[in-house]
Amino acid sequence: MIFYTFDNCSKYMLIFLKFYPITSLLIYKQTVSNRVFKILSMLMINWFLYFTVIFSKKLLLYFIILKKKVEGYEVVN
Repeated sequence: MIFYTFDNCSKYMLIFLKFYPITSLLIYKQTVSNRVFKILSMLMINWFLYFTVIFSKKLLLYFIILKKKVEGYEVVN
């Protein structure tokens, strides 16, 4: 959260920044039909899950492979 000096203008800015995501979503939902909104939200959730779950699994596999390589070299030496 960005903090401003607390004059009237900055108070309104803080309120706007605080509720910006909710208001933008509401405006978006009003302009776009419900069906399209649901599809887009599902796509966003899927995209988020892909980058959290699958990417973390790939990182874990990468570290396991590195660990095995290091252990293998230690045994050889």
